[in-house]
Formats: sequence, C-alpha cells, structure tokens
Amino acid sequence: MTPPAFQLRPATADDATAMVAVHYAAVHAISPTHYAADILSSWSPEPDEYRCAWLAHLVDKDSTVCQVALSATGLIVGFVLALPAQSRLQALYVDPGCSGQGVGVSLLRAVEEQCYQSGVSVLELYASYNAEHFYRHQGYMSVSAATQSLADGSSMSAVLMCKHLAKAG
Repeated sequence: MTPPAFQLRPATADDATAMVAVHYAAVHAISPTHYAADILSSWSPEPDEYRCAWLAHLVDKDSTVCQVALSATGLIVGFVLALPAQSRLQALYVDPGCSGQGVGVSLLRAVEEQCYQSGVSVLELYASYNAEHFYRHQGYMSVSAATQSLADGSSMSAVLMCKHLAKAG
C-alpha cells in the first residue's frame, strides 16, 4: 500500500494564514447549484489579517482541537477544527486540488479520535449541502434541516448531523 501524500499534525497559530487560504479556496470551489455567490462570499470573504488573527486565536485555545494536513512539500492542504466541550465539529476543509485523496477522511478520523479520547460520545456538525454526502459516508446521520450563522450576520441553509463516536480500532 502506498503511503498517503500528506501528513497530519496539530495546528499552531502560525498555520492560520494558510488555513484561511484553504478555507477560501474550498468554499469558492463549491458549485453554484449548492449555494449562491453571495452566500459563498459571506461564508468565506477574501482572506485578510482580521480573519487570520481570529483563527490563530481560536487554534491557540486549549478548548480547541485542530489538525492540519501537510503535502509532501510541507504546504497545508486541509484542516479540521473541533470544540470537544461543545461536542461540535466546527470546520473541515480541504484544498480543492487535493479533493478525493483521503485528506478529509484522515483529518476527520483524527479529530474524532481526539474528541473520543477527551470524553465526547456524540459529535455534531452543521454540514453544508455539498458536504452532506461526505459525512454520511463517514457514519454521520442527518438530524434536521438547519441554519448556519455566518460571520457577517447572514446565514445559510445546512444540515445538522451527528455521529456516535467509538474507540478506533
């Protein structure tokens, strides 16, 4: 079996700029059949210092579990962020150029294991319409239609999903 072309490691505040860039690229690669352009722009505006500083602060919090995926050349190609105290998967994004290479699955498994180890038995998330299929294939179940608030005060339609976590093995 060929080893993956990426490695995972815990994120640091210094990764925030690259993580924001991945977020922006991933969101803006979403088909307009899922969300209108104005929603995509609200969901992920142009990267700026404020967004990078906000994410760096969030990554640095003890209450945050965050992993990044690095390419063979050391570039961040994906990240996952969870808030175990809230039993919430907050974000999972993969650079569109790495889609389908197992980056998202590996990041998700890593954060699920960390959450489970910290006592989380059920992990919830708000899935965008384009990501719902991915999460279903990873064992998440749809709970209900939901509305996800965005940073600019607007909102987007999403799906509340959850998964009962179990020991990896």
